[in-house]
Amino acid sequence: MGLRFNERYLSQKSPLIVLGVSIQKEPSPHQALLLYDGECTFCCCSAAVLARVAEDEVRVLPVQGGSGIRHGISAGTRLRAVTLIEGNGKTFTGAAAIFRFMSIYGSRVGELLWWLYRKVGLFRSFAEWGYRLIAQVRHVFPHSDR
Repeated sequence: MGLRFNERYLSQKSPLIVLGVSIQKEPSPHQALLLYDGECTFCCCSAAVLARVAEDEVRVLPVQGGSGIRHGISAGTRLRAVTLIEGNGKTFTGAAAIFRFMSIYGSRVGELLWWLYRKVGLFRSFAEWGYRLIAQVRHVFPHSDR
């Protein structure tokens, strides 16, 4: 009996699991990196959606995997908000990270939201308030760990 790979897993951007070993390439220094709390089920589910959307534009990885170490974020860090680190070193957190992510992906809506976030103070304040609210109550969402 030969070893069979599921083609679906081979075509996804997530780590390939072979015989219980995770094989994952280190993000390119020129590629944006989106870090999330891998111990939070809500965060993991949200990150899975973002990873499918991102394709090769942005690497979406849990902070617990150590991917943020070269950027000064240790694997044991508990993120209070999603963190986007661009290839040039610029860092965004919370709502800014999500809107910037959407603009990198190339979504017209994402580009509009990113523009609004940067140019309209009231929009930025409301977006950050909304992000903090969701972050505070994420434990009440189904299957959330916290």
